[in-house]
Amino acid sequence: MTLGNRITALRSRNHMSQGDLAERLGVSRQSVSKWETDTSVPDLDKLIALSDLFQVSLDQLIRGPLQDPNMAPSKKVHTESTNTRSTENDVTLQNKIGALCIITSILLALI
Repeated sequence: MTLGNRITALRSRNHMSQGDLAERLGVSRQSVSKWETDTSVPDLDKLIALSDLFQVSLDQLIRGPLQDPNMAPSKKVHTESTNTRSTENDVTLQNKIGALCIITSILLALI
């Protein structure tokens, strides 16, 4: 299922016309039509608005498939994996090394 198919399905399930959706999002009906036919893709702010309007996550909206046939938001429990911590530690270490290099460069320039 494409993004356009998901937008169409969500709009239809909420008994909205393309014009209704366009009005709610502050875009033209033609824009909604282009999204639904996968001719164009909504800007990020419109994707967020669609997600909020239809009460689905951005991930569900963009990537699908939606787990619930009624396209209701899923209840997910956030779990932090060891890989996430490792990546965060790597980024912190890289930031510290970068700062140290900058400070060293400034000190060398002053000498």
